[in-house]
Amino acid sequence: MSAASGDYSTALGQAVVASGENSIAVGVNSQASAKNAIAIGSGAIANNFNSVALGAGSDTARNNTVSVGSASNQRTISNLAPGVQGTDAANMSQLNSSTKSANRGIAGISAIAGLPGVDAGKDYGFGFGNYGNASAIAMGGQVRLADHLNLKIGASSSTGSYASSMGLGYSF
Repeated sequence: MSAASGDYSTALGQAVVASGENSIAVGVNSQASAKNAIAIGSGAIANNFNSVALGAGSDTARNNTVSVGSASNQRTISNLAPGVQGTDAANMSQLNSSTKSANRGIAGISAIAGLPGVDAGKDYGFGFGNYGNASAIAMGGQVRLADHLNLKIGASSSTGSYASSMGLGYSF
């Protein structure tokens, strides 16, 4: 027996309950008990305001969410297009690209940090850095501008990502 007891609610299937206002429950033993809740799938439960439970056994945990599983029955959302707007979901390709870019930057900074202090009369040094799946090389130099003033610069490159640094030291 199905029960669509909420105002403007819809219940389809065996033992289905749609008790929230504007709620929809579809599938055996599914229930949508909150306002604007939607439960689709056998045993799906949408008990939170403006929430959607998609798939058998899915359960919404809080208001204004879309759930495709439950704490003990997690699922993958597949064939997700890359996010475009700030509130869009990101797919694995976007996350992996961000990780690679971050690793290149960290490797570059590591390479600059690895530049040795240059001895008197010498001008240049080289450094190498590695982080995660990225490596970088750095080149830097220093020059004494005055008796107590030293300038040091460095730049690194890691597969299209660049970093640079400059430091000015005064000793007394």
